[in-house]
Amino acid sequence: MKNGTEHDMTQGAVAVPLIGFTIPLVLGNFFQLFYNAADSIIVGRYVGERALAAVGTSTPVMNLVILLISGLCMGASILMSSQFGAGNYEQLSRQISTTLLSGCGFSIGFSVLTILVSEPLLRLIQVPKEVMPDALAYLRIIFIGILFTFIYNFLANTLRALGDSKTPLYFLVASAILNVLGDLLFVAVFGWGVAGSAISTVLSEASSCLFCALYIRKRVPLLCLGKRWFVFDKRLMKKTISYGSTSAMQQVCLQIGKTIIQAVVNTQGVSVMAAFTAVNRVDDFAYIPQQNIGHAMTTFIAQNKGAGKKKESAGDFRVESGLNWYMV
Repeated sequence: MKNGTEHDMTQGAVAVPLIGFTIPLVLGNFFQLFYNAADSIIVGRYVGERALAAVGTSTPVMNLVILLISGLCMGASILMSSQFGAGNYEQLSRQISTTLLSGCGFSIGFSVLTILVSEPLLRLIQVPKEVMPDALAYLRIIFIGILFTFIYNFLANTLRALGDSKTPLYFLVASAILNVLGDLLFVAVFGWGVAGSAISTVLSEASSCLFCALYIRKRVPLLCLGKRWFVFDKRLMKKTISYGSTSAMQQVCLQIGKTIIQAVVNTQGVSVMAAFTAVNRVDDFAYIPQQNIGHAMTTFIAQNKGAGKKKESAGDFRVESGLNWYMV
């Protein structure tokens, strides 16, 4: 069932495969941040300070939603990694289909909800009246694309669960380039302002979904489920919610703090909001490496736990202890 696109991390030494798996994750998150930075740079350059403030003040709320979905997908990928490591492909396929079906349903409902509560959320974080129209337009367009956000994160985390962290990186790079080109087209050429930037982001996310789906269809037979894509397992669903909710809460904790800080900044005026946005874009890059080391360890631990690996050396004993702690 395995082919060259999957990477079994239950064999051999720990350091080399773990480092090789981590580097694409780090690079991928850099490009993910490049998405937001490109929006801010182009909007600030071609529209102005007020538009930059609107994008900046919307970002913490947007990131809360994105990180929540990303965390849910990461939680599901822990189970997928364990099933892959154990060679239990039947359960793996049921896990994948159950996660996709439930996730799509959740994303559609969540998209409608977030669109409806966008204005109250922006008022809660004290967005100034002069910035509100642009911030609201940006946020609502982004939330229309929540389904694309989920599908990409689901497919990317599924590939990573099979040990492939490079392929999602390639698609993210392509998507980031499309986002920049779209920003330039919609903002600088068509003059659509903040809304144009949001439309470019949604379209580039949709392209990531398409690239991943086409790649999986042609290159990853293990994930070509056919009719099995429509299998829904309630028992696996409960377990997925348990893992996914824990991972999601871990992801959003830092962002909640940033949202609170943003609410304070929003009381200081448009100029301060724009300056804070610019500084925050730089700050976002600082915690990426250590965060992704943890994500890489998650996949490594889950695959080895699924395979029932017992390590012998002192260093490997620490890894085995981590397996038992994380997978309780």
